[in-house]
Amino acid sequence: TVHGMTLPELINCRERSSLTGGASTVTLSGPEAERRFDKRKQVQKRGREPVFAAALELHSRSWWIYHCNVKEAVDSYFEGEPCDAQRLSPGRAVAVASIPGEGCFEYCVECGLGATCRVHMGGHESKGGQGLSADTDMKNSKTVDGAKMRVAGADRASQ
Repeated sequence: TVHGMTLPELINCRERSSLTGGASTVTLSGPEAERRFDKRKQVQKRGREPVFAAALELHSRSWWIYHCNVKEAVDSYFEGEPCDAQRLSPGRAVAVASIPGEGCFEYCVECGLGATCRVHMGGHESKGGQGLSADTDMKNSKTVDGAKMRVAGADRASQ
């Protein structure tokens, strides 16, 4: 086990980032940078293979976020792209999208099955071509035990 609330917290921690594959700064060529949604020439990339294949974020005693592929989640975080995860609670698993934010993932229940909710429409092209944006409008979100969750209504808020 590793002490840390979330996967991005580990990625951004100097002492523990090697467990997620570490990070190195890479300079992209002009054409490569132009293809990126943010046009940056210097970007962070995962340096090596993560120590763990999967990660479980313990947000509270009754709900967790499961990343079944740490390598994909870390790469997606650095690219600013969404990745799939599962929100777990006793007796229940719900597909969510992990959307990179400033030093965190925001979890969207509506985007969790490969579709894009209207809040996340119109951003840069994601790996699946769905157009999710890392710059999200979370006005229809609620904070649940310290994590931002995009919810469709009261029935999803309790999931």
